[in-house]
Amino acid sequence: MDTRWENGIYTVFLCNRIDAVNAPQVEVELLEALKAAEQKEKSELILDAVNLTYISSAGLRALLALSEATKNRIRILNVCHEVYYIFDMTGFTELFDISRTPREVSVEGCQVIGKGGFGTVYRLGNDKILKLYNSSHTFGEIERERILAREAFVSGIPSVITYDTVRCGDSFGIVFEMLRADTLGHAFASSPDKTEEYVERYVDFVKRLHEIPINSRAFPQLKTTLHNRVPSLASICSEEELTLLHSLIDSIPDSNTLVHGDLHPGNIMLRGKDFILIDLPDSSVGSKVWDVISLFRDLIVGPRNIPEAIEKSTGIPIDQIPGIGRAFFTRYLGARNDAVLQRYFGLLMPLFALNTVLFAGAPSDPSQYVPDDQVKMMMKQAIVPNEELIRQALKMFS
Repeated sequence: MDTRWENGIYTVFLCNRIDAVNAPQVEVELLEALKAAEQKEKSELILDAVNLTYISSAGLRALLALSEATKNRIRILNVCHEVYYIFDMTGFTELFDISRTPREVSVEGCQVIGKGGFGTVYRLGNDKILKLYNSSHTFGEIERERILAREAFVSGIPSVITYDTVRCGDSFGIVFEMLRADTLGHAFASSPDKTEEYVERYVDFVKRLHEIPINSRAFPQLKTTLHNRVPSLASICSEEELTLLHSLIDSIPDSNTLVHGDLHPGNIMLRGKDFILIDLPDSSVGSKVWDVISLFRDLIVGPRNIPEAIEKSTGIPIDQIPGIGRAFFTRYLGARNDAVLQRYFGLLMPLFALNTVLFAGAPSDPSQYVPDDQVKMMMKQAIVPNEELIRQALKMFS
């Protein structure tokens, strides 16, 4: 069976038929794939059944052996109607997270309402939109985003309603509700006289967000996600530095709150008095400190280092962002004066360096690429000499 390793997902493409003849070999290959996935810092194993048209009882027992070998519920994607019926009747829908083959849609004649590095957003009728990804994105990646968005919504997170994952030609996409709203970033940009009001609501929203417990197993753990980033730095950092990064990640306090990872105003919709969170593909469960760091990155450091990228992502003119950022952190941290705020910023700077190093390499936005020599400099000048300060700050802002 073919396999693919991409973006933390180890996908096994099931063969056309699994019966008494090939079931023993399929079982062996599935268990080997599970072992390989678990060796990659417990990355997710997914079975893609796009080619599977028949499965016998022997094939079901091969899948049962896989289920019994792990504590996690494994996802099976692209299951045709006939095979899904077998899974449902035999109870395998209780053992695995099984998704049927996505329905086909056409965007012919549909209005384009947005474009980005991920793909294109189309309007579907009066109350739905289609976020259609470029063909380089796999079905597993896109289905994971839909599941996370759904789990966030049912967990009480004020977020957009999702419908289903669909196919359009060679690409996949997600159908969302059509929000008749604009982003908080555009609200800041169009009404600078309301900055103080919007900042107050922004801070209150972020604090409420981090008070909502997340009990869903669909979300990855923040620390596992961060540990998975460390091996990609092996060609840049020494063994001692890699060990230090793992140790710093382990020192992040545990929590069961949503970590969005990108809470800037461009990812928050403003509809009347309500704030609605969008774009959750990189969300996880863990300490709020990682969201605090990302906000510091986007509202304080980013406007100086990568102004064009920050202006584009937030939707706010670059000359407005520093004032918004300072007002946000003054209220969020309860800083009594500028001197106190600057001390907080001094603690957040090495955390920003840690964030940058862990996500260095090849981000989706080329303008945010961090060169290897800059990663090395951050390790030697900002992280290694500030190890204890980083540990203390991780706890302070959690």
